[in-house]
Amino acid sequence: MLGNKKISILSHTMKDFVQAFSELKHVDFRDSVGMEELRNFTPGSEVLGELNQASIHAVEIASGAVGGLAGGGAAALGAYGAVGLLGTASTGTAIAGLSGAAATNATLAWLGGGSLAAGGLGIAGGTAILGGIVAAPALFIFGAYVESKADEALAKARTYREEAKEFAESCENTISLLNAIRTRAGQIVSVLDQLDGRFGQSVLGLKKILREQGNDWRTYSTETKKQVGESALLAKTLKVIMDTPLLREDGTLTPESEKMLEQVRNENGISL
Repeated sequence: MLGNKKISILSHTMKDFVQAFSELKHVDFRDSVGMEELRNFTPGSEVLGELNQASIHAVEIASGAVGGLAGGGAAALGAYGAVGLLGTASTGTAIAGLSGAAATNATLAWLGGGSLAAGGLGIAGGTAILGGIVAAPALFIFGAYVESKADEALAKARTYREEAKEFAESCENTISLLNAIRTRAGQIVSVLDQLDGRFGQSVLGLKKILREQGNDWRTYSTETKKQVGESALLAKTLKVIMDTPLLREDGTLTPESEKMLEQVRNENGISL
């Protein structure tokens, strides 16, 4: 959900903004009151270059030119920063660049805490988490019982029972974590939805300025410069949101995502 939202914004409104903003000449926000945050935000700046590359890549993914979303890459894009299209499989390959079974397996291993070689639960662990297979150890208990003598089966059953208890406790913790992740991801999606609505209208205004007033910043009135600045500020804010990772490498929520949400909501008057 969050990954798809980031891809949608990058491949549509952000792409349109980058194209329109790149047409402007002699942009200099330093001479505009109240736009200090944008002093280094120009058509030739590194920030705009990053947004341009991310938009191009997002369009490729959305159109199917690059595999990964259908196979599970969107989960990684939601978990990590989207502008850099981060998120890697246990092999070091970007999950967003995988497709089919490879992307599915990489995402399942990621949900399982990483590959078995890296000390995680691997694909099986991820599958268990997604499917809620918390009763799996019971199958082993039953199998041990029917194929062994009663006393041997009882001893094994007791061992498996303890393992089942530990597994159940682990699943409860995982469920709590996944619920927290889902809640925060939903909050970020809500913020992105509201800001993207404003951003879309702002980009339409920017295109209108280019059509009616040309592309030379120096000829714009103070009000027009302010309008351009508001569009650029929204782009920068969206980039900050999409760049902020939701999860740490160990699968826990990042404190940065919580702080980012609070700051963006306060600065933009957004409610959840």
